[in-house]
Amino acid sequence: MLISRFQGKLYATGNFCSHFGVPLAGGMLFDDKILCPAHAAGFNVVTGAPDSAPAMDGIPTFPVIERDGKFFVEVPEELPGKVAQKMTKRDPEDKRKFVIVGGGAAGLNAAETLRQSGFTG
Repeated sequence: MLISRFQGKLYATGNFCSHFGVPLAGGMLFDDKILCPAHAAGFNVVTGAPDSAPAMDGIPTFPVIERDGKFFVEVPEELPGKVAQKMTKRDPEDKRKFVIVGGGAAGLNAAETLRQSGFTG
């Protein structure tokens, strides 16, 4: 588990990068983004969503509760690993077109980013 402070509030997330499994505790925190020390994959510490490549899946988040000046993290019995990002379904009525050149990791990331951003064509 990784505890981060952003704008005076504590946030708890999974500690392992969803891209390569490296501990995020050795990374750097910039505003609300934690960067993986191995490949600079970025994750939002508030939502757990991936912020920058090569991360495509998010990391789990956990509620932080304050009681009597002490902080506690609510941890489920079974810890989740990667958090797949929601993607929109295809809509045949959407006539917009995008051309993705290349079928490697960058092309796949471009297609997934379009779906995660609401593109339905």
